[in-house]
Amino acid sequence: MIGERIRRTRIACGLSQTQLAGKNLTRSFISQVENGRCLPSPQTLRILADRLGKPISYFLEEQPADLFSIRFLWESAKADAHVGNWAAAMPKLREALQLSKRAEEPDWEQEIQFLCGRSLYHLGGYEEALDHFEEVLDRYRTAGNTLKVLETWLFMAHCNLKMEQYSTARRLYQKVIRHSTGLKTAQELYARAWLYLGSAHVFTGDLSEAHRAYHEALTATDRDLMPEIWGQAAHGLGVVCGRQGQQEQAVVWTKRALESLNAVKSTFAASAEHNLAVAYIRVGRQEEAYVLLSRLLVHYRGVGNGRMQAEILQDLMRYWLQKKDLDQAETLCLQAIDASAEAGASHLRGRLYRDLALIVQQRGQKERARELLQVSYELLHHIRATGELLMTVEAIEALSRS
Repeated sequence: MIGERIRRTRIACGLSQTQLAGKNLTRSFISQVENGRCLPSPQTLRILADRLGKPISYFLEEQPADLFSIRFLWESAKADAHVGNWAAAMPKLREALQLSKRAEEPDWEQEIQFLCGRSLYHLGGYEEALDHFEEVLDRYRTAGNTLKVLETWLFMAHCNLKMEQYSTARRLYQKVIRHSTGLKTAQELYARAWLYLGSAHVFTGDLSEAHRAYHEALTATDRDLMPEIWGQAAHGLGVVCGRQGQQEQAVVWTKRALESLNAVKSTFAASAEHNLAVAYIRVGRQEEAYVLLSRLLVHYRGVGNGRMQAEILQDLMRYWLQKKDLDQAETLCLQAIDASAEAGASHLRGRLYRDLALIVQQRGQKERARELLQVSYELLHHIRATGELLMTVEAIEALSRS
């Protein structure tokens, strides 16, 4: 028992119950714990373990099916997840999952499974995360827990989006939308599904569908109650407007997005700043854009985000293209290709190879341009990025006519 182990360790350390209790506990409480009349909370056990010079696991050993052990690991993992420390949460969740299976505690097991999936998603283990989500989905369906079913579908869609399985991601987001329509308790899930459906369409180049999805997300979102979702949807509209050639609208929507995202200190504000820089380039405000992009490149290198480094390098490449500096543009494009490959961003790499082909074509290297466009075609065809693929096909046809 935990209490007996605490008692033996206290005596071995030469401490009285009063000394172990310290200022924030009582001698009576320590006595009740040691006699097995009550269990310390996870937070209290941490305090006692520190005072006794032992790791918490020491007091949980030889109790694989003990519900206290499961509860302790679960609450500790939840606390880690709450502050985004997914790496610390994961080993605790794995241990808690094993214990809950041995103890035949299905309610604990399904909640642990779900948080395992979330943690793995944030750590980049998308396939393993999907395994956890698929397993827990059947349990939620059987229990008739509609909200948890919707939330699980949403995370499964996120995993597929990260894995560039765009058609599967779209189907899952649409599923969430269909089943959450009209449910007041699922309003945030409904808005998020529209938001990320818009992102899936942007990745594949389906801009008209993306525009519609972001508008639906804005309509479904109360800006005062859900400022971050509203800001992300406004940012998405800014991206789409820019790619559709509506540059002034892109600036307007992106500034509105930044206002909302900065108000809640959202990490998505950096992405909105990036889009504002892109919009500035397109309306001829290159120097303002260059300052923003240079600052963002330092930021994304600092946080180790290879995908966004590639995006920023691509935009810096365009800045130098406008200045007719092909050497600098090609250097940046090659750096962006390396960063996108390391990040596993096939759709971005496909775009970058198309950009590189256009650069070398300007140098008169027609055959090399054709080879680079073929690489772009194969990458985009593999992930079925329809809109981007059509742009590469058009570039190939234009090269053939030149």
